[in-house]
Amino acid sequence: MGADLERLPVGTRVCVVGGGFAGLTVAAGLARRGVQVTLLERAEALLASQRNNRVRSIHPHIHEWPRAGSLAPAAGLPLLDWHAGLSADMASEVLRQFDAEAAHSRLRVETGAKPIELAPGPMVAWGSQPAVGFDAVILALGVGIEKSFGALPLRSYWTDETIAERRAGPPRHHLVTGIGEGGVIDVLYLRLAGFSHAQVAAELDATLGMRAVEAELLAIEREIDGSRTRKPTAFSRSAIARWRCRRRSIGACAHGCATTRG
Repeated sequence: MGADLERLPVGTRVCVVGGGFAGLTVAAGLARRGVQVTLLERAEALLASQRNNRVRSIHPHIHEWPRAGSLAPAAGLPLLDWHAGLSADMASEVLRQFDAEAAHSRLRVETGAKPIELAPGPMVAWGSQPAVGFDAVILALGVGIEKSFGALPLRSYWTDETIAERRAGPPRHHLVTGIGEGGVIDVLYLRLAGFSHAQVAAELDATLGMRAVEAELLAIEREIDGSRTRKPTAFSRSAIARWRCRRRSIGACAHGCATTRG
């Protein structure tokens, strides 16, 4: 909200709300261009969810597999670049670069900034701070904190513990809901001791016959990309079905696909 971000002159005052990866990146980028930046984060530290987590591993390109470069460990960003590894290590790498940017720029960081209130102008007030005027306000809020169901206790994806930790006593049972990225990764953590994105990707890459699987997946994705610009046909729907079967690696399926098991 506020000024046109493509035309911000040196000395423009910008407020960035959110101290996650997106907020840090846009704040550092604007500060490097001579913009006067105030970064607000409601938690007591930047990257609060990721900086203390030594369980979750993160990879910058693994979701792009089997495209070229999907196993490269470096994100390849021009600013605040990071590499595959544990969440805490990646956060530390980004924070070191952010601190270096902030040390020689007009960048002010306010943690523990809550509540944050926005008003026309644009104006921003936080904590006991009276409303301050800015030329632009950028909301980099991310997905926020997860929500639980009913009376179930909240167990954040970023909690610094392993859900697959071996404990004495009777076997434990886990219910994983959802088949999105978080749900699939939790299943892998539960079933694979010492699960690591990079390690699993490397083992898959070395599997006999994987080049043929990769070529077929890429061909199917090209079919799907072409179908997005025209009305879906039986052919394009078949391509999407085959893509899903290959991605899930579920073996023989109802569509008659010959897939490999993970």
